[in-house]
Amino acid sequence: MELICIQSSIMVLKRTPAEKMLLARICERASKANDICADSNKELGEAIGMHQQTVSDLISRLHEANLLQVSVDARQANKRQIMPSKELLADYKSIAYSTDSGYKSFTDTAQPDYKSIAYTPIRLCPITGIDISHQKPDCRVATQATIANLFSQNRTRFNELEKKFLNHNQMKEPMRVRCNLMAKAISNRAQKQVRICPISGIDISSQGSNYSFVTTGTLKKLFQSNRHQFDEAATRLGLHLKPNETMVNQCLDVVTRVKLLTSIYHPGDPAAISRKINELNASYVPYQARYCLVTGIDISHQQTLYSVAIIQTLQTLFDHNRSEFDKVASRFLRADQLRESRDVQCLMLSSYIRENLGQIEQQ
Repeated sequence: MELICIQSSIMVLKRTPAEKMLLARICERASKANDICADSNKELGEAIGMHQQTVSDLISRLHEANLLQVSVDARQANKRQIMPSKELLADYKSIAYSTDSGYKSFTDTAQPDYKSIAYTPIRLCPITGIDISHQKPDCRVATQATIANLFSQNRTRFNELEKKFLNHNQMKEPMRVRCNLMAKAISNRAQKQVRICPISGIDISSQGSNYSFVTTGTLKKLFQSNRHQFDEAATRLGLHLKPNETMVNQCLDVVTRVKLLTSIYHPGDPAAISRKINELNASYVPYQARYCLVTGIDISHQQTLYSVAIIQTLQTLFDHNRSEFDKVASRFLRADQLRESRDVQCLMLSSYIRENLGQIEQQ
């Protein structure tokens, strides 16, 4: 863990100690490299004493708070770039860094005697990023008492952890029981050996030991709990996910790409994955929406041989966008037919669509 200089502009932010440390480290690195920090989660974690998954979660929260921007450069093998806000970065540009040591010095102020200052390091829970400096030295993760204290001091952060570690039924339990369940889940997570998918970079510790690569189930959980990290992984894999695509289809796209890259993956040749992704990007055809010639319904997900909406598409529209379905159905069905069941309406509507297509083709 390296010495981190946290400027006053960061200290006054209403963020957790872990987020302030990470933000300070990112600002320090960006001030030396054209306002961009290109460090990986692992490198940032080693510098401030955090787990790389915790770093990823904190970056997502800082990104949502507009304190930094995250982008992926496809021209550099999908390398991530983190850009702190200009207001925070300005303070770090005025600091002169010594090249002889890891300590930072200010050119316009006298240096204090650091040896005479008692240093009490901040300890953070490696799983949640919560400050646990007040706990006993042998307590490595957040305890039940710390979590209960978080409820009164930072309700937003407590709710985030609750969604992450508790299921729907557990969240209905009394406060004391919820804190106890969260403490146990955090302890269990700390005892498990962290496993990372070598292709997607996603944490797969929750999967069985016989699964070496990320599964659809893990991706669904990630999609629901940390959408930013999901999108970041998809971009790293060279995927161009379709807009407004369902969660299931997006997860299947990622799993399909991982399986494709699995066949060429070799620990001794990590660059093979980047080469394959570049090849896939070179042959990528930009997404173009297709619409039914009769109804105007989006049929991009159908096979290209179908130029109109098929019955399965109509059923999906009925289930997920009833108002849009009713607009289309009212153009082709009578009032008595609109009172029929979903399957009957879709069957009759599909028949009328095919009849209208025949008329359009004749014209």
